[in-house]
Amino acid sequence: MSWANRYQKASFRGAKFNVEASSAEVGRRAVFYDLPTDESGGSASRDMGMLPRRYSITAVLCGDAYDAARDDLIEALEKSGPGDLVHPYYGKMKAVIDGPARITETTAEGGLCRIEFTFRRHRDQGTPALGMDTLSALSQCADIAMDALNGDLVGSFGVDGVQEFVRAANLDVLDNLTDGIKDINRDIDAILSIPGNIASSIDEFSRALTELINTPQKLINTIQAFLASIMNSISRVTDAIGALLPISKKAAELGSDIASVTPALTPMRLKQRSNQTALIRAVRGSAIASVAKISATLTYTSTQQAVTLRDTIAEQINELLESEELDSDEVYADSADAENLVTGGGPQIDLVHDTMRALRAALIRHLSQVAGALPAVTVFTPAETVPAIVLAYQLYGDASRDGDIVDRNEAVIDHPSFVPGGQALEVISNA
Repeated sequence: MSWANRYQKASFRGAKFNVEASSAEVGRRAVFYDLPTDESGGSASRDMGMLPRRYSITAVLCGDAYDAARDDLIEALEKSGPGDLVHPYYGKMKAVIDGPARITETTAEGGLCRIEFTFRRHRDQGTPALGMDTLSALSQCADIAMDALNGDLVGSFGVDGVQEFVRAANLDVLDNLTDGIKDINRDIDAILSIPGNIASSIDEFSRALTELINTPQKLINTIQAFLASIMNSISRVTDAIGALLPISKKAAELGSDIASVTPALTPMRLKQRSNQTALIRAVRGSAIASVAKISATLTYTSTQQAVTLRDTIAEQINELLESEELDSDEVYADSADAENLVTGGGPQIDLVHDTMRALRAALIRHLSQVAGALPAVTVFTPAETVPAIVLAYQLYGDASRDGDIVDRNEAVIDHPSFVPGGQALEVISNA
């Protein structure tokens, strides 16, 4: 049986069309990064699974009633959700339109139009399994994102052969980012009321930046190790989730006060700009990924806690994805010949995009699952001072739940026999 016998008439949601040309994208996703002192000549990698299959099609509609067939296909393309695609070469599948469809009609070819569009094969997600290990998935996605950021800096950043003003400007950027990391560490030390064991190491690192700027692999490895150590110390804080929220804000703002490099067409100015965005991207992205990873290990006591942290970190990832530091065209926007002047760029940044998007999805999935298993809380203000045991009976009809009221309101309740009246309390609302 030849291929011609397996050829099928193309259609989408029943709207038929002829195919002039078709292409497909298949393969696997991988994170590539280089290891220090590696003499193998190869790159280390981590597999991220199969790429979504994408099919690009140029459809042709012709004849006296081509316009009616065109309108039928347009209607099919504009409907929401997946639909049945019959691909002439790959057969029938569930597919979703990916991006806009482009329609071309000319007077020179009256009675004919071409429509170009791309489909992604649709995967029915079904109902998530109750035993799904979303915690491990989140932790792994954070590690993969940091690997991608690590490899991106090594591939994008360099000071070999640059003029002294470029080197000095990049050192200023590093000083700024290091100061931001120190500030985050000081905040946690203050909460713990004990000196951190890495504060002196960060100071030593800061003094060695003049040399470390020459070895981007060692530079980013050290920074990521500091961030991991700082975030891990949050687990020792009594109100770890309350502490992580302002820490995550500072992490997402690392380098935000650094002025953009004035656009210029010289190779040195472009290199300064490329290096600066690569540094900010690597450090800020690694800090956000570290926050996301530690969020999976904390103990949550209410739906609101998990939802608040989930939405905060997800928005910070969104802002990073939309920032100048992750704009693959930004570095080269000043000159048509800039690609010949600056190394690094698009493909590496695209990989960072993909891994950060995967991290965001894993974060939302895990903390949503955590939130769904927790009680919701509300605010209740007792009219008068009463023992916690009395208040528990009034609220829940169960005096034994007085301990939960006291634990949730340690800052307000000095003694369980005297829950102060007129003070707002956090209590479980779905008792």
